[in-house]
Amino acid sequence: KDTEASEWLHHDIVDPESSRKVGSVRNIGATLDRAIAGAQGKDDITNANDNDTVGKARQRPSVQIMHVTIDAGARWTVEAPLEHSAIVYIRKGRANLRGLANDKVLAKSQQTATFGHNGGTITIENANAAKGDTRKRGKETLDLLLLMAMPLRESVVQAGPIVMNSASEVNDAYQQLEDGTFLDRDHAMRQQQARSRVARIHKSE
Repeated sequence: KDTEASEWLHHDIVDPESSRKVGSVRNIGATLDRAIAGAQGKDDITNANDNDTVGKARQRPSVQIMHVTIDAGARWTVEAPLEHSAIVYIRKGRANLRGLANDKVLAKSQQTATFGHNGGTITIENANAAKGDTRKRGKETLDLLLLMAMPLRESVVQAGPIVMNSASEVNDAYQQLEDGTFLDRDHAMRQQQARSRVARIHKSE
């Protein structure tokens, strides 16, 4: 049963044969969506494809971010929406992963697995076999993050540790690091306004 506590959508993973709880899922993405909407305000959010908007933050596409724990020997199945990409990051333990082709892939702690954006069923199984000593089961719990969202299909430019959408944005980021304005939201909004004005002038010409 889904329950909502402190804006975290949470539900248990239940074994269909024994009706025993074998894990849990927390939807972190729902909490982030609410937090971002509350911080920016509805009037400050625009469509992600609206390049002519000045002084307003682009709305990020909705992302499903789920923190999942699965007991030893248990499994969990989730449906990936059509055209959504999916990424699994193993925080602790070992997982047998099965996608649409039903091929089994083993992923270990601190490893990442990606799924194509053709939708379908994703099955995640704790690769550690269940043992009789319940005191040891906590140490064998599989702990992972599952992220699913529509691909952004945006250009990507990387220079060292910084990744942006264009070379000019990368240059701006390094300049901000030097002058101490990196991650300064007000400074970033002023830059966006200036770029939008220049783009409109060129467009009108």
